[in-house]
Amino acid sequence: GFAAQLDALCNDMHRLEEETVSSAHNAKARACLEAHLSAFVDQIMLSNGLIRELVDGDVGSEQYEHALRELNKKDAFLELDETRTAAAYAEIKPVFDSLMRKTTFRVRDFLHSKIALLRRPNTNIQIIKESVLLRQQPLTEFLQDHDPSGFSSVRDDYSDTVSVLYTDLFRKYL
Repeated sequence: GFAAQLDALCNDMHRLEEETVSSAHNAKARACLEAHLSAFVDQIMLSNGLIRELVDGDVGSEQYEHALRELNKKDAFLELDETRTAAAYAEIKPVFDSLMRKTTFRVRDFLHSKIALLRRPNTNIQIIKESVLLRQQPLTEFLQDHDPSGFSSVRDDYSDTVSVLYTDLFRKYL
């Protein structure tokens, strides 16, 4: 009778309590997974603004340097073992590699053009070195990290140019 109904009601309450705890746990797990997935997508995604800045932006500007820092972060994320096993990695990697090649080419070309300023006649070498070349250190570091052969060509171009300039100045002095 009444004791059996009370016992059944008590069992239903325990079952409902367990289901509520289980549902709360599932909701927490879902929220955690959603946050993790959202962070993953933010890290792996190449935004149109980032691509546009790296492909068409003004190399040497603050915006370009900011875009390079963002590209570096994405590169570091793509190098993680956990990222390489994701299905999205296979999709994004060719696009990322293409963007990296284009970016390193633009940076290398820009640095060569700044070194060419030293070769112009009647150029104050010290001013060009301090006001132009020294400010390009982030670009040089980016090139060194992502295109060692491009960095070597820029370094060799700079060394050859400065060597010729100082040799000429030394000859004029004597």
